[in-house]
Amino acid sequence: MVKQAFLFLSFVLLLIFQVTVLPSWAIFGVTPDLMLIWVGFVSFYLSPLMAIFWSLVAGICKDMFVGVEFGLYGLLFPVYSFGLILILRKIYIGSNFTRSLCIFFLAFFHNLLTGRLILSGLEGFFYGVFFFKLIGSALLTAVFLPFVFFLLLRLNFLLSAQNDFDPEAATTDTEESGDKI
Repeated sequence: MVKQAFLFLSFVLLLIFQVTVLPSWAIFGVTPDLMLIWVGFVSFYLSPLMAIFWSLVAGICKDMFVGVEFGLYGLLFPVYSFGLILILRKIYIGSNFTRSLCIFFLAFFHNLLTGRLILSGLEGFFYGVFFFKLIGSALLTAVFLPFVFFLLLRLNFLLSAQNDFDPEAATTDTEESGDKI
């Protein structure tokens, strides 16, 4: 019950922060994608089925609040989660640097794909601005990832009744199918 409360509470907090606070703190229109960080978090720390479920929820919520083609993020986020799970089965990703690098490439690919899909019907948009937002958003997402992971793991610690919870132990790949948080 505590784990479900943690997942729901952390998801709602990230969603509210993404929708309300981050747009006013945008740097030249570029903000980190907290929902994409959430997809990475659940893919790194939960079982594959739960990760894909929470990624679908994040995608549907982002579809509702962003206002682009409905279903785009609901389709892409579970695919990203599945891809991260496949990568985790082949490569050990234990440090925040490698996680940030993985999320940077995922955010870059995501911004490239969604940006081209959204802007494909526009005539004469500026490629320089597009590439600045493409790289800037992916870089900000990767920079925010360790801080968000740290806060989420600490929130889990506070909500957990276990006094011996070790966030470093949660990053090991000892259990292949079980939840790590």
